[in-house]
This record gives sequence, structure tokens and C-alpha cells, in this order.
Amino acid sequence: MAFKMSTEIRDGYILCVTTGEIRTADDILEKVEVLRRTGEREGVFRFLMEERRLRLLIDAHEISIAANLLEREGIQTIGGRMATLYNPDYPDAFRLQETMYMNRSLSYRLFREEAEALVWLMR
Repeated sequence: MAFKMSTEIRDGYILCVTTGEIRTADDILEKVEVLRRTGEREGVFRFLMEERRLRLLIDAHEISIAANLLEREGIQTIGGRMATLYNPDYPDAFRLQETMYMNRSLSYRLFREEAEALVWLMR
């Protein structure tokens, strides 16, 4: 099963709901590309990622491909931030992603509660 994404423009951020599963580098790159295009089109680079129904089935190599792309795109220099509500059934994969993104100076954090995520995202 592939993943599905929907986006909704909110006041100062983009809500992105992702469901299904991400299991390859191509999947993660497709996801990053959708976010990049949406952010550029709207002029907004703050994302609330609703991924509590996403099965994240990728490894460190695949995550690093996405992290490297985001770093090359300069997301960190244009105010890009991503708060992710993550699937508690896949904590290791989400934590690994968080660590790798943060190691590249990307503003990315995991949250269990939406209110807390929004406070961090909008500061």
C-alpha cells in the first residue's frame, strides 16, 4: 500500500495529513517534493504533519536521502519548520528521522499532542 497526502492551508501553517505507508526512498522523496511545492506555492514553510496513521517503514539510509535533500534545498534558512504528530506504533523510525533532520539543523520535532505541536510550530 502506498501513502496518501492531503494538505490544507491554515493561518500561518500548512496541515498535511499523511496515511498509508512509506517504505522506500522514492516514497520519502515524493513526500518531500509535495511539501516543497506546496510551501513554495503558498509562501508558507511551516508544516503540521498529521502522521498518526502513517506506517513509517524506512531505514537510516532512506531517511538520510530526504534529510540531505532538505538541507540542499536550504529549508532551514527560509524558516522551514515541521511539527509531526507521529504514529506511536513506529516510534523508532520517527525518532531516527527526527534525529537525522535535527543533525542537519532542520527545525523538526515530534509531538503526541496537537496543541503542544502548534505552540512550538508557531513560535
